[in-house]
Amino acid sequence: MSADEKTQSRCLIGSLIIFIILIIALLVTAVILKFSDSHSSALSQNSSDFSFSSSSVPSRPELTTAAVPKPTVTPIKPRNVCESPECITLAHQLHNFRDPTVDPCQDFYQFSCGNYIQHTVVEEPVMIKKNEIFVNLIRGMNSVV
Repeated sequence: MSADEKTQSRCLIGSLIIFIILIIALLVTAVILKFSDSHSSALSQNSSDFSFSSSSVPSRPELTTAAVPKPTVTPIKPRNVCESPECITLAHQLHNFRDPTVDPCQDFYQFSCGNYIQHTVVEEPVMIKKNEIFVNLIRGMNSVV
């Protein structure tokens, strides 16, 4: 057997296997659909048995005893995540810092922090303030030693 014949036979076997798998998948799908159709028709027949008109009395005695009670659902109490004054202040600040005019998919930093400078009071340049803090820390350490 030549190399071409081997390749052709392998392709034929592979195609046959794929075809068999597809047939099995179709059969399984047909069985599932048949089962779901018979199940849903049985459910619809059962639900039609419980339909009453307000003017007529049902003919079946077991339906006259009591209606099926509705399940009780206990309401879930909403959680107040942000209750402390610090949390409320921070949430308000973060809400004010965002810039809703910017698309967050394009520039998320600008969207989330775009109005930070407008809502923040900076009396001195940041570097001068940091330098003063650093000098005060050094002085405090020298006075301790």
